[in-house]
Amino acid sequence: MWSLTKTILGSAGIIAAVLAAISVTAIKAAPGSGASPYGIIESISSDLAGVVLTDGVDQLELGTACVDDHAFAAGDVCVGGRFQVDSTSWMDGHLHVQHANGISPGISGSDYGWITASVDDGLMIVPVSTDGTGNNNIIIAHESHFTKDYDHDTASTNQTLFIHSATNPDTDNTQWLGLYHDQTNGVIDSGTGAVQIIGADAMILPKSESATPAAPATCADPAVGTIVYVDDTDDTGIAYLCVCLDLDDGSTFDWRRVDDHTVACASF
Repeated sequence: MWSLTKTILGSAGIIAAVLAAISVTAIKAAPGSGASPYGIIESISSDLAGVVLTDGVDQLELGTACVDDHAFAAGDVCVGGRFQVDSTSWMDGHLHVQHANGISPGISGSDYGWITASVDDGLMIVPVSTDGTGNNNIIIAHESHFTKDYDHDTASTNQTLFIHSATNPDTDNTQWLGLYHDQTNGVIDSGTGAVQIIGADAMILPKSESATPAAPATCADPAVGTIVYVDDTDDTGIAYLCVCLDLDDGSTFDWRRVDDHTVACASF
């Protein structure tokens, strides 16, 4: 059993929340006026333990473990334990979460991942890799279809960002751009259609090797199509482009000059 006498609350909403959340056995309230426009709780008692209303201060504390870390003022509420909302909530200000924790959408805890921060690193979006929940995927979708199934049902090996078109996925679920790193190379993938580089000054700059150039990687199946710009500044020869080619359908690979694929890249 606890009781309170003459505590000023800075918000009518706080009073309503208290009455809805606890089993009140007795309450006496005075009408608001002057410095207390929302009214004064003259006395209140309940059988619920662990609820503290601070006498003479315009704040509400729920739970004895509540610590004032943020200079509470009139109308503020401090919850010393867990806080559950079973319906929509509105924030008229910022929502701050300590960097050691995060915002976790999901049915229970962090089923699908969380948004958090790494000190001296940056903002982190961390999808859960479990197949059937987060699937290691982050999906950017059109607002009209946010309740739809985009059919990325298989968990990705590496964290993957899928950017979908505005098309309803029930009509076509293949219109996506995928970005990920396969632990060897960075990958840009497309569910359907080509990957276009658009812009008046847009261009693809191949890797540049100069001085005494060396092959940027072994020319083998994973590197087929890789292009490198070679400018051997140790001699007077001209600069050129080299490309890794599959010369006979899977058994012979070699770096060849782009301008004449019969000529090997001498620098490699």
